[in-house]
Amino acid sequence: MITAMNVLNVELRQFGIEFTLQVGIHSGAAIAGVIGHKTFQYDLCGDSVNTAARMCTYSAPGQVHVSEATHELVKGNYASLCLGEREVKGKGMMKTFFLCNFPAEDGHRVQGMMTGSMQPRQQASISIAETPAPSFARSQSSTAIAPLSDLEA
Repeated sequence: MITAMNVLNVELRQFGIEFTLQVGIHSGAAIAGVIGHKTFQYDLCGDSVNTAARMCTYSAPGQVHVSEATHELVKGNYASLCLGEREVKGKGMMKTFFLCNFPAEDGHRVQGMMTGSMQPRQQASISIAETPAPSFARSQSSTAIAPLSDLEA
């Protein structure tokens, strides 16, 4: 995800735009099901879902913030930066980590990385579909961004 965001930012930099996202992951049990009679919705709920949302809220742009439970599952595959114990709303003190964008074998690269102070950020909902990326151009009349196909019409 981080690599995809960095590649996208290389393309968007020419328009003065920076795309960032923040991710929160927690591992554990969840309940899923379809609800509704006329309009159906798929719902996922449980303490793990709420904890993942908190990880996202306390994350930083461009980072993947994980709980200790998730860290234990992925620590052999990804290097991580321990953020120590922190107060997480509704959960109490939790040990959390940032996943790094390189393999666990390169964990020595984590030394020297600084995180600064982290404050909870407003959570944004993003949908990502696997479709060809449109070309973007800056509109002449405003700073809004629109696909080129919309501007040519």
